[in-house]
Amino acid sequence: MKISLFDSPRRVDDAVANAERARAAGLATYWTNQVMLADPMVTLGVVASKVDTIGLGTSVMAMQTMLPQTMAQQARTVNQVAGGRLTLGIGVNHE
Repeated sequence: MKISLFDSPRRVDDAVANAERARAAGLATYWTNQVMLADPMVTLGVVASKVDTIGLGTSVMAMQTMLPQTMAQQARTVNQVAGGRLTLGIGVNHE
C-alpha cells in the first residue's frame, strides 16, 4: 500500500516543508490542488527542486481555466525538474 500526503499550502515554503516531512516519514507522494492559494505547478516545481525521491502530483487542475497547451507545457517543465516524478491530475471544477 502506498500512502500519500494531500496538501493545500498557502505558501510555497509551507509546501516544501510539508513535502520534506512527508518524504522523511516514508510517504510515497506529495499532492497539492488548484485552489486560490499557491499555484500548484509553480509550487511543485519548487518542491521538486528541493525535496528528492518523493512522488509529486496535482490532485485536480481545472481544465477549463487554462489552455491545454499551457497546462501541458507547465507539466512537462515541472516533470523535467522532478526527474519524472510528476503525476498530473486534470478534471473539471463544477458538476
